[in-house]
Amino acid sequence: MKHLLSLIGFLCFSLFNEVIKANGHVFLYPPIVVAKYGHSVTLNCTTDVVTRTLFKFEKSGNAFQINGTNWICLNMTIDQWDINPHCVVNYIDGQNSSNFIITVFDFPENIIFEPLHEMEVNKTYNLTCTVPNVGPVQNLTIKILKGNEELIVQDYPHDNQKKHQNMTVSHPFTPQISDHGRNLSCSAELNLSSVGEVHCTNSSVNLKVYAFPENVTLTVPKAVEVNQTTTVKCEISNVHPPEDLKVQLLLNGTELTTTRHTVGHSVLAEARFSIQGGEQYLKCNATFRNMSIEKQEQVISYAIPVILICGLCGCIGMLLIFVIICRHLKKQNKLGRYNVLKAFLSTNRT
Repeated sequence: MKHLLSLIGFLCFSLFNEVIKANGHVFLYPPIVVAKYGHSVTLNCTTDVVTRTLFKFEKSGNAFQINGTNWICLNMTIDQWDINPHCVVNYIDGQNSSNFIITVFDFPENIIFEPLHEMEVNKTYNLTCTVPNVGPVQNLTIKILKGNEELIVQDYPHDNQKKHQNMTVSHPFTPQISDHGRNLSCSAELNLSSVGEVHCTNSSVNLKVYAFPENVTLTVPKAVEVNQTTTVKCEISNVHPPEDLKVQLLLNGTELTTTRHTVGHSVLAEARFSIQGGEQYLKCNATFRNMSIEKQEQVISYAIPVILICGLCGCIGMLLIFVIICRHLKKQNKLGRYNVLKAFLSTNRT
């Protein structure tokens, strides 16, 4: 019966992380410890028996110990991954001890996320995320995300090494124009929920993308009359952001006053011009960052000679006069006032 009661008592005290011996109880506080590597922790051990010959901690590493009548306090720096301090109490007629359960971890305040702040559309880049000096990695999960979309999720369930490690995750990424302004991020989580702690950190950037113009279309008449005003148009498509594009319209090297319109990812530049004669060259110069695209067209000028214009005007005038006279005579003939044919015959008889 006595042994049965002792067994029941032992089981009850074990539920409260107490170790019960024949000569007394050993109490640990806190019984379970989660400690960051390089930090210090304070451990307390007490007994309900005052009379003893020795009350001490058995431990490794740097520690500072304070003893009381029936208690002992230990402040120690966590500088090892496997560390198992235990409290030992030597009574007059026996010894008692109990082990602390310590989970050691390390987790950085900052992680290294290396996307470029600006990326060219349709060009593939590697998104790289590094979590330095972390452990144990068996509890680590690393994610790279675009907005809320998980691009890659990496964990290490089979790596049970207890030490510092640098963990790196990479993922290929090809940006599109629609990705402009999106958030790219890397998150790291060390899940110690089994002992009541979860540690998280992240790093992110707002993505900027750019697209070089694909083509330039220059629209201009092939022949232009001298001293007559006409319009030249230059359209540049698939450029982003369009506000970074500079467009110049030039006539024989002289820049024209340009009106600019932006629709979506296309830019239309227009200018009015006139020429004096001879061979003329119109050029559209599109500059985007360190890239420049040119399109040039030759324009042929022409002029109608003044003599020809005057001759045409004279002929047209005489033709109009003849038409007017004929119409008048025809009208008079219908009224019986004058017959052109009779007049012509009478003249011949005479």
